[in-house]
Amino acid sequence: MSVRLSKLEQVDEKSEYVKDFISAKSAWFIRSGISLMALVTVALLTISCLVEYPDKITTQITITTLSPPLNVVTQASGNLLLAVQENQVVRKGQTLAYVANSANSAAVMQLKQAVQQADLSQRPAAALQTLLQFQRHQLGEIYKDYSELIISAKNVVLFEDITQLDQQARLLELEVTKYQAFLRKRQHQIGLLTQETQLVQRDYNRNAQLFGKGVIASAQLEVKERELLQAKEALQAASLSFSETDIRVVEIQKALNDIAVRNQQRQQELNANLLEAQKKLLGQIALWEQKYVLTSPMAGRVAFFKFWSNSQFATQGESVFTVLPANSTDIIGKVIMPALNSAKVRVGQKVVIKLNDYQYREFGLVKGVVESISLIPKNQEYSIQVNLPEKLLTTYKKKLAFRTEMQGSAEIITEELRLIERIYYQFRGLFIA
Repeated sequence: MSVRLSKLEQVDEKSEYVKDFISAKSAWFIRSGISLMALVTVALLTISCLVEYPDKITTQITITTLSPPLNVVTQASGNLLLAVQENQVVRKGQTLAYVANSANSAAVMQLKQAVQQADLSQRPAAALQTLLQFQRHQLGEIYKDYSELIISAKNVVLFEDITQLDQQARLLELEVTKYQAFLRKRQHQIGLLTQETQLVQRDYNRNAQLFGKGVIASAQLEVKERELLQAKEALQAASLSFSETDIRVVEIQKALNDIAVRNQQRQQELNANLLEAQKKLLGQIALWEQKYVLTSPMAGRVAFFKFWSNSQFATQGESVFTVLPANSTDIIGKVIMPALNSAKVRVGQKVVIKLNDYQYREFGLVKGVVESISLIPKNQEYSIQVNLPEKLLTTYKKKLAFRTEMQGSAEIITEELRLIERIYYQFRGLFIA
């Protein structure tokens, strides 16, 4: 019995020892766990304070130039006749291609130059001879207006010829010349008759004095008086003839003036018709050019894409060429961003660009800055211009080659945040909700 009691006492002593050991170990583990959790928490908080997690808006971006490339679109359907080669330097307004039509395109362009240079107002005959050379060419849609110009020019030239050969005017001018010669003779005659009348008058006055003194008879005085009357009558007849002739000259000159005025009015009318026909033809040629002639909208280099050889068929409204600006060093980014969340975007915000042509993991990222934002949206979208301070120099210090209209994605950094701020905003949203 005593032996059993001693064994029980030994077991109790061991149990107390185990309990003490376990209690000591548990306290150490608890203290270590709390310390470890505190350390991990501090580490996570430190990392979240250091790690950047900015607020951003991702959208598409197009890398272009300040003067963007312009497409040349055909206004008519037909086969193309190229006038330039790919990558050729072109000036503004230079012809790039023709669209096949019913007219001889080269002849139409030559006709345009001839009509512009023609001195129709001063030298219509010479201009007519130049324009008549185009009758043998196919002029298509502009032939009607060309014919009207030719008819108007012929009318002007013919009228000038008729005016120079006007028989009526020539006869009247000849008659005026004869009458003027007659007037000069009559004027001289009147002068002589005036002198003669003065002499007869003085002779009559002397005889009248003698008759008053009774020196001569009345019959002699009557003879002198008759001579005086005859002299006056001759002078009056000459003066009357002069006046009648002078009136006739005035009437003829008036008739000549009426003819000249009528001819001048007709000449002005024909000249106006001619200039109007010239203007109309040039206008029709301009419409023809808009329809069938593709010209460069600016100076630069022409790029081919779908069309590269003659006789290829182009459909109306189809883009045939692209003209790249001569100065393409001013590289910018253009972003079309939906109105959603657009209020966060501000001028001066950073933009991180990933180009489709250059994988960012290999070549790096391109950095930009928001330079301007359109004041009003169009179709619920805003236009944003992004400045590229370092052009296409990437974060890997690689200089990327510029290609027109390069596409990519843009991340607009709307707010510089830390990870902890992100977490705070998330929990704040839960508490507010």
